[in-house]
Amino acid sequence: TPAAPVPGNVKPTQASVAIATPVKYTDLLAFLHGIEQNTMSMKVSKIGITATGKDKDGNTMVNCDVLTIGVYIR
Repeated sequence: TPAAPVPGNVKPTQASVAIATPVKYTDLLAFLHGIEQNTMSMKVSKIGITATGKDKDGNTMVNCDVLTIGVYIR
């Protein structure tokens, strides 16, 4: 989707976030959902994930590259 215009009093910057992997796919989705619901201050710019299989409880596990998150600060 196109990026929303950034107000003049807001400074866009980027943050890199490393997540300990492997991680449950559903936990990663919940984390990303929280960021994406807060688009006025953060938005995921780059992500890479790779499935690693299932854990002993049957949860899908993934490895996650370093996330790049656009952060808007005042």
